[in-house]
Amino acid sequence: MRLILILNILLLPLYSFGQKDDILSTWTNGYEFYSASRYQDSLILCTGGNLHEGGYMFALRQIDTSFFQFTDCPFEDFHPSIGNKFETVNLSIINGQKVLIINSKAGIVREVLIELNSSLEELIIQNKVNYELSGKYVDDELKHYGFYPNKQSAYGFDSTEIYKFEYEFDIPANYITFESGQTYYYEQTEKGLDIYGASCNENDYWTKGDKIKSLRRVEYFHTTNNKNLFGNYPFASTTILLPSILEKFSKVELRIMRNEIFARHAYIFKSNKMKSHFTSQDWYQGKAENVNSKLSDLEKLNIKLISWAERNR
Repeated sequence: MRLILILNILLLPLYSFGQKDDILSTWTNGYEFYSASRYQDSLILCTGGNLHEGGYMFALRQIDTSFFQFTDCPFEDFHPSIGNKFETVNLSIINGQKVLIINSKAGIVREVLIELNSSLEELIIQNKVNYELSGKYVDDELKHYGFYPNKQSAYGFDSTEIYKFEYEFDIPANYITFESGQTYYYEQTEKGLDIYGASCNENDYWTKGDKIKSLRRVEYFHTTNNKNLFGNYPFASTTILLPSILEKFSKVELRIMRNEIFARHAYIFKSNKMKSHFTSQDWYQGKAENVNSKLSDLEKLNIKLISWAERNR
């Protein structure tokens, strides 16, 4: 027993050091990436950029192993690219994923960064595929189109299905080129997508052409393989909602997305608008007046993130 106690005392500094340096990783909000390193014993310097340029920076003052506060950058030439002075950051693990949760000065969760385990380019493309394009559509002549989730493949546009994204300033843009060589530009609308022609000049600069058609979304493709998750936005129960994901949805969509989390747990809605919306869904069954105990940590976090996005849209 005494030996175990001595070993615990000896190992405690190593464990604390590991916890202390958990933040020393690469983080992203879906737009930029940041590599965290120690500048001073209690200062964490996060430097990075987007796919086109660097020079982005913010600094954190460490309060304890998992709690930090935004502070002034130590270099006069740099201004913080994320966060405001005196806002706080919690380092947490949600569903096995490390996440930095940014809180406003009033203590309200407003934004997150996740540990970047792949490349930022891959993440940007994945988010465009799953949260901008994915779904079934019809045009004014009721012709069917679709973009599949989790892969760069579509139907209805061309003789081939595979497409790639064209780039502007080294960042994947809203130009998609099919294997046949046909390129389109797309814009998100409240009802679906507007599709335009596109052309590229001798300097490899893409320009939007004339509008070709409007597509109305008639069905969402689920980005998750979990068939027990119902609704149009099941990813809100499986994926940490980065700012780069939430900005792709309107305020109306965000409200439904947030309430859909509760609906999946059979919450009985008091709002007539939400009650009407969900009772029209064949999967919904209202059974409980309070479902807070059923919410996962990820869902609780996403509810806060969506709420902030709604208030500030």
